[in-house]
Amino acid sequence: MPNGALALLIIPWNLQMPAPLRSPNPQASLNTLREVLAYNIRAFRVERNLSQAQLGHLAQLDRTFVSQVERARVNISLDNIEKLAKALELPADQLLKRPWLELAFGTKPQPPLNP
Repeated sequence: MPNGALALLIIPWNLQMPAPLRSPNPQASLNTLREVLAYNIRAFRVERNLSQAQLGHLAQLDRTFVSQVERARVNISLDNIEKLAKALELPADQLLKRPWLELAFGTKPQPPLNP
């Protein structure tokens, strides 16, 4: 897709959001990298107004798997981290960064200039 072009996202009718989105708990203890990944996936998904089913569809992963990842219940391969990052339009390493600055100061990390 050329720079500056708008992406048209067509979501199948059966993937529409059945319930309101909830952001991750800002008080969550992020002791493991798995918990950091879970927190970030949910935060970026909600920020983009996507349901778990919609994110799963975009990443070609099952909704139940996305749910398990967001709850830090399963290990996840690098390939699947990459799929989720692409679906969220983020560099994969952004999903593994601790969100302390955002939580502490209300600032969001700046996206790379040329992703």
